[in-house]
Amino acid sequence: MTVSADVDFLTYKIDRTFDMLDGDADGLLTEADLCGLADGMAKALGEASDAPKIVELRDAFRHFWHSELGRMSSDSSREVLTREDFCAGMRGRATSQGPEARDEFLGNVGVMTHCWMDIGSRDGDGRVTRDEFVAMYHNGMGVPEGELGDAFAELDVDGDGLLDRDEVRQATAEYYTSEDPEAPGNWLFGPI
Repeated sequence: MTVSADVDFLTYKIDRTFDMLDGDADGLLTEADLCGLADGMAKALGEASDAPKIVELRDAFRHFWHSELGRMSSDSSREVLTREDFCAGMRGRATSQGPEARDEFLGNVGVMTHCWMDIGSRDGDGRVTRDEFVAMYHNGMGVPEGELGDAFAELDVDGDGLLDRDEVRQATAEYYTSEDPEAPGNWLFGPI
């Protein structure tokens, strides 16, 4: 993929995220789309949809909808979010509303990331292997499997063959806030 000359790099990454989150591909993001990711992760990893880790992830997605995404909607019902509202809102929370808004935003994203890693870490240590990473993002979010091996290597900044919470937290912050095209976090969902 290449970034269009008329779209800045950060907006491109955020726009790309919209497509991964819009589970029914109707061009609108809803709370159900987010919660569907938890169900997809359960199915992909052979977990029951009512398993505590899956329930916790679903709750984290609901919290993110109500604390962040629903507020970004220009629809007064706050039940749907357009691509345009999503990109403007995410960009605003991550970069232009000040450090407190950015920290709150990253904290809310971090809750989901923490739950996501708990599910992906099959031995329960909160760290994911390359195979677990591929399963999480390919089966859970539809990222092409062939793109994820290189992504894992870029994100594993200490080279220990595992992604820990700090590496994923840093990558997530870079993905959603950095304009630097060389930041390792740009690989969070595969190559740009």
